[in-house]
Amino acid sequence: MKFEETIKYFETEILNESFSDKVAAILAAGTLGLSTYDAEANNQHKTNSKHSKQISTNLASKKAKSKHVYVKSNVNLDKLISALMKIEVPSGNPLAVGDQGRAVGILQLHTEMVDDVNRILGKKVYSYEDRKNPEKSKEMAKIYFRSRLKHNPAFDYEHLARQWNGGPSGHMKTATIQYWKKVKNVL
Repeated sequence: MKFEETIKYFETEILNESFSDKVAAILAAGTLGLSTYDAEANNQHKTNSKHSKQISTNLASKKAKSKHVYVKSNVNLDKLISALMKIEVPSGNPLAVGDQGRAVGILQLHTEMVDDVNRILGKKVYSYEDRKNPEKSKEMAKIYFRSRLKHNPAFDYEHLARQWNGGPSGHMKTATIQYWKKVKNVL
């Protein structure tokens, strides 16, 4: 499905459905060929798009039985996070502090990022002190990126890097273009 077709599908079909149906329909749409959930339903959708409503219903049912949605993406999160670490703290100092004291650690995490990751997880798993721990910082970044990919499996390195720099809508801000160029040169 082409990007324009996906947007049209989203506007006409998905906006009128319940939340779980929206998630299932987005997955069934095969957004740019990057999302998968159920191979049988996906193949059915490819052969006959008229069945997309039925597939959406089947996927919504499966979604209700599982609290996890698995999304296949062409983004290697370890590679992306490694590039971000090189941009954020070239020295690799896990105790680095930046952004007038608001950003901490190898990925320069703000307290809002820790709060967001805990919200995504549905419970408090990470503390602000965990920003100083390289492994926990990388875990939080992966959780954040997986959440972003779950919302839109079509996101690529550029979208994710720009969101990292500018927040959830960072991929639309011109202020994040320079940041992306730095990340792209390291990838």
